[in-house]
Order: sequence, then structure tokens, then C-alpha cells
Amino acid sequence: ERESRYLRRAAHAGVVDVIDLLPMQTGPGLVMEHLPGGDLVALAGSHPTHWAGLVRDVVRALAYAHSRGLVHGDIKPRNVLLDAGGRARLIDFGLACDVGSIRRAGGGTPAYQRAAQCPDTPVDTADDIHALAVMTYELLCGRLPYGVNPDRRALETPPVPSLEICPNYADESTLVELATLIDLLLTSKAEACNQPLDALDALLAAIIAHD
Repeated sequence: ERESRYLRRAAHAGVVDVIDLLPMQTGPGLVMEHLPGGDLVALAGSHPTHWAGLVRDVVRALAYAHSRGLVHGDIKPRNVLLDAGGRARLIDFGLACDVGSIRRAGGGTPAYQRAAQCPDTPVDTADDIHALAVMTYELLCGRLPYGVNPDRRALETPPVPSLEICPNYADESTLVELATLIDLLLTSKAEACNQPLDALDALLAAIIAHD
């Protein structure tokens, strides 16, 4: 029921549609649209032209959710599915929370969480922006910055593992700018980036236009 409320509140072209909430023996059943195109996992390490438009769909969906005062809480490649038309749709609002609400213990995916995400601290849109930066890092490099099960002490210790641009497209200036932005968003200086979702959207648009 809670996830249904958040999904309806975040209704957007980049978010999975909720169809109904049905009573079942084990509790309410959430009925959502079928998204047959798979997730973003298989695109990790591929050229950004393969996924820039998809990540841009996520950026816009997140921007809308944040404008509605909510945080998704579990951004990662497996939570982005493609619809029949090849458009990316954000799924799984099971951990969604209101901005500023007190964070519950447990939940989420450690590899995509920032060090500041501790129990009993306020939920912030920065949580989603950090996770989005980790996901983009993974798509660019084919690996996670701190591995699948990062040590929290590593997350608190700069610098972020260097994001190396593939030699085959290291001369593409827009991709270098994208890597620089992702590096910034994964550091303690991330707050210095004004309007990070807008900045990421603009770079992804430039990559698409260059293709």
C-alpha cells in the first residue's frame, strides 16, 4: 500500500505505471505494467551512446520525484527496466521516503549508498544523486567504484577510485566531462555541484546529439 502511494505520487513517463492494488490472502498485491525490455545491467561497460538516453530518462524521472518531495532510495541498474518502446522506466519504490523523514535501519543496496546514509539521519535527495552517479560510473567503467560489498570506511575515505575513460573514446571531450562530473558527485565535494541533475542531463543530451 505504501509503495502504491509513492508510485502514484511519482507518476511520470520515466516511472513504471501502477495499475491496481488488489486484496490477496497474504496482503495487498500491487499490479504494475509489464516492462519486457530487461534492465541496464547488461549495458555496463558499453559505449555511452548505448545507454545515455536511458540514463537521461532516469534523471528526468528522479528530478520529478524530487520535486514532489520524495526520494527513491534504491537507484541501481536492476531497478531500471525498459518498456516495449525501449524507454527506461524506474521501478521499485519499496524504499521510497519523504525528503527529510528519518531514515530506517536496513534496506537499500550498499554498493550504491553514500557514507552519510546512516540510520536515524534525515533522508535527502543527495542519496539518489549519489546512487545515480554510482550507476553511471558502473555503466561507463563496467565495474562499481567500491565493489559489490564496500567497506563503509572506504566510502568515508577519499579519493574515489579513478574513473578511467576507455582508450577507444578518450578523445571525446563530452565523455571526459561526464567522467569529471561523476567523479565530483562521488566525493565529499558533491554539494559544490549546482543543480547536478541538470548538469548530468545536459551532458547526456550532448552525447546523444553527437551520436
